[in-house]
Parts: sequence; structure tokens; C-alpha cells
Amino acid sequence: ELSQAISTKLVVWRWTVCTGLHATCSFFAGLGLVRMWSHTIAYRTRPQVAYAAPMIIAAMIGHGLYNSFVTIAELGGWLQF
Repeated sequence: ELSQAISTKLVVWRWTVCTGLHATCSFFAGLGLVRMWSHTIAYRTRPQVAYAAPMIIAAMIGHGLYNSFVTIAELGGWLQF
């Protein structure tokens, strides 16, 4: 049935592409947090978000680019489930 095939495609997309996106963005944000906490422990200072910000911002930009791409692709008819 067509509706079953469409929903199967959506499930595959969500469990592969979306999961991969979130894992990658979490990895980059986590690297930023590690950098911040490493500095905090090494220099015994308060955590400074400036050390984590570049990687967190990179994760946010990556996620935003993905959202923009899929929105445009769906509106343009290139991505349909």
C-alpha cells in the first residue's frame, strides 16, 4: 500500500538522517563543553562559556542548515514522504 511505503520511508529517514544529525551536533557541542571544563579544571577558574561557544555555535549552524535544506526541499517537492 502506498501510505505504508511512504511512512516506511519517513521512519527510515528519521532513524538514519535525523539521528545522525543529532548525534553529530551533540558531538560538536560536547567537544565545546570538554574544552570549557578542561580549561576550568586546569586553571581552577569558573567555567567560561567562551571556550565552549565556537563548537556549540558550529552545532547550531549545522542544525540550522539542515532544517533550512529540508524545509526548502520539501516545499520544492524534492523531498516527499
